[in-house]
Parts: sequence; C-alpha cells; structure tokens
Amino acid sequence: ALIAIIFSACEKQDEETISTEAEAAYFPNSIGSYWKYERYDSLISTIDTVTVTIIGDSIVSNVTLQIWEYDYGDRVEQFLVSQTNDSTIYYQHTLEWMNRLYVTPFELGLSWENPTPHSDTSYVSSIENVEINGKVYENAAVIVRRAKGFNAFLDEKIWIKPGIGLIK
Repeated sequence: ALIAIIFSACEKQDEETISTEAEAAYFPNSIGSYWKYERYDSLISTIDTVTVTIIGDSIVSNVTLQIWEYDYGDRVEQFLVSQTNDSTIYYQHTLEWMNRLYVTPFELGLSWENPTPHSDTSYVSSIENVEINGKVYENAAVIVRRAKGFNAFLDEKIWIKPGIGLIK
C-alpha cells in the first residue's frame, strides 16, 4: 500500500495557553492547549480535520513527556512528546523509536534525519508568510519530510509558525 499524506491547512486555537518562553518558541506544550488543522490525503482525495490536544503528561526515566492526542474523526492516536533545547520529538507508545522529529531553531536549509529503522529525512525548504482564512502568519517555516518503510511512503510538506505550531 502506498501512503502519501499532505497537510493543507490549519488553525491554531487558544494561543493564550502557551505558558513559557521555551514553549512559545515552536509548539504550544501546556496541558489543555489545542489546535485544529485540515489535511489532504492524496491517496483517497479526502480532506479531513485533525484536532491536537495536550491532554496530560507522563514521567519516563525521570523525564516528563507531554501526551499529545490526535483526533482524526474516525480514530484517535496518542504520542508522548519531548521538547528539549533544539528538538521536538514524538514517540510511539513503545518508546522504541521516534515517530517524528523537528530540530529547531528552523533555519533555511537546515536538514535532519529521524533515527528510525526506516529512511526518514526532513529539511526547512523555505521561510514564508502564509495566509489562512484571512489571517497572515509571518515567517512560517516550510518543512519537507520524506519517509520510506516496508510497503509505505510518506511525502509531507507542512508549515510551522513559531509560538503557534503547525498552521498548514
């Protein structure tokens, strides 16, 4: 099966819940923060809305990880998320490998590889202003990600606005 998902739009909700300077740098990470975005699945030509909510935290090996819940409408997934000096890391429940990795600060041309058993690379392709529903988000980083695994392929392009998170 070939899988390709491209994110097409999003809207951040409740910006006031960002509580620290570190969180404000790239993604909101306080319990209760949430945002919504639309994504386009090119395999089945469908647009759906995804709601991401920070629902709690968990301590693993003396490190506090936030629990991010992704509600796709037909299913719900949870990830344990760590934000450290220059990275936002999404872990699967097993903590054996990272699902997603963002290295910050986002600078044009910055690239990184997610250390998974599969090929998974990302890079900052541009920094641009993005208009969504009449609102302009300045200096959003455009991240291009390509991942391959057994019987799977992901080609993803997303826009991240520092202090807000995923916007498109």
